[in-house]
Amino acid sequence: MPVIDGQVQERIIAGEPNPSSRIVAADVEAVRAEGLASWRTAYWCPVLKDDFVTLVENVTRAFARLLRDTDPVARDILLADMSFVLVHVVQHMHAREVESSCRRKGARLSRSHLSDAYYRPDWHDIETAYDRMEVGKFRWRDRFRAIAKSAVFNRHLLSPRGRGPGSWRSNAWAIGSNSWLRYWYAQMHGLHCRFFDGPDLFDAPSFFDDVESGLSRNLLHSFFEELSRILHDRCGEALDCDLLTSSWMTRLSRVRAFYDQIALRSDLPETILLTNQGNPMNRIAVLAAKRQGVHVVGFSHGNEPGNVDVRATGWVQHAPCSEFVCISKLSAEIHADNYGKSDLADLYNVVFSSAETCHYTDLATRAAREPLPASVRRVMLIGYPLLALRYPVRGGMYFPYQLGLQTQIIESLVANGFEPLYKAHPEMKGVGDAFFRELGAEIVSEPFEKSWMKADALIFTYPTTTTFGVAVCTNRPIVLFDIEGIQWNPQPRELLKNRCAFVPARYDDRDRLTYPEEHLLAALATSPRSPDLTYVQRLMA
Repeated sequence: MPVIDGQVQERIIAGEPNPSSRIVAADVEAVRAEGLASWRTAYWCPVLKDDFVTLVENVTRAFARLLRDTDPVARDILLADMSFVLVHVVQHMHAREVESSCRRKGARLSRSHLSDAYYRPDWHDIETAYDRMEVGKFRWRDRFRAIAKSAVFNRHLLSPRGRGPGSWRSNAWAIGSNSWLRYWYAQMHGLHCRFFDGPDLFDAPSFFDDVESGLSRNLLHSFFEELSRILHDRCGEALDCDLLTSSWMTRLSRVRAFYDQIALRSDLPETILLTNQGNPMNRIAVLAAKRQGVHVVGFSHGNEPGNVDVRATGWVQHAPCSEFVCISKLSAEIHADNYGKSDLADLYNVVFSSAETCHYTDLATRAAREPLPASVRRVMLIGYPLLALRYPVRGGMYFPYQLGLQTQIIESLVANGFEPLYKAHPEMKGVGDAFFRELGAEIVSEPFEKSWMKADALIFTYPTTTTFGVAVCTNRPIVLFDIEGIQWNPQPRELLKNRCAFVPARYDDRDRLTYPEEHLLAALATSPRSPDLTYVQRLMA
């Protein structure tokens, strides 16, 4: 049995005597152990693209019905801990279906510790995650950091125009990481913000075991029975409903204890400016404060104006907010339209507003000072985070799809005389770099903002990365792969046609992404010229 990073790689072999005809790699370390070439030759995806999205949609609808069957506070508790269902349980259901398909088809499932969280989850560890949160600890370093952040963030109040009655009295909290969009909002509204990291808002409860979540065990058990039926109908497998119910009940009691701490505070501000909506402690804090009448303002993340349907992310970024600020008027209209079609719209009302800034047009003006290359020789491919997690959206957002496609692209570039650069994803530095280096790519680890000028052209295989919003402001030609099934919002796609060369990518009979090489080569053969900035001007300003 091969060993990966000191851990035994599990192989599930069933059915045919020659299982090597099909290999399913559950994570990137499994691909490395098998060898990239062997994996690509024997590649098989047991849960097809549309089948997985259908699974997520069925679970999401069941979760929405659960929210409707509870009172408002219990609903907040469930939404605060949505990751238990929409991440841990959904990914485990997917893993169970993969295992079942491998047994039935005689395929070989290869995996490492990187996918243990989904294939062999430790439900007790997941159950007690909130017990390990570092809350209620007085840390001088963190306190000084928060004071420094507050001083820098509130610098707009130093100008005569920023001063007014009570301007030095904090009337808002800022929770989460820094954001230029949040600073713009505070400046426009004259807010004096006090900074918090989510855990700093809470005391360590000494009474966890005495707190009831307010949710019925029978209600949650019935919910997991419904999910188990969904899984059984798909692949004949079943969930351990007793175990999942017990685990979630414990987690929800912890969430309720933290939620009540915020709800009972006498010093709640008028406004909370929120980033990092996915952080569970941030979500608990703002949902409790919002229920007490605090105006919670969330901010669009990652330069992404709504290129694709954002309904799936509404559970994370929209629902905890009273107001959600987008980077442009058109972007706000797109987000409002997508959220209005979601299962949450009538349970959590959100107003969508927009910034009116020159942030991106100024970025484009600065980028235009870089000289245009005479022709395309050095081509930068933007890397994908090679996680075992499968994202709940269409458009190839799963590491086997992206790894297969991106290695094809590098090979094509090398074969046709280009010099490929591989821009490693910042969350996954070093993970998978060897695949691309061995194929002939130069690995770029510096931030994109400091490295894009090394390339004569840029290639993206998905339009939802933070980097894409910066790239469209540069003066480099962009090749964008239009993957089968991606749920474009129509206005961004039309505007992008004037900025990017689209290359269609389709799934073959083994669910691998393929593309016509001649489309890519034709896009790169065009001499670089000053880009059309209509997309930036309409959607990002």
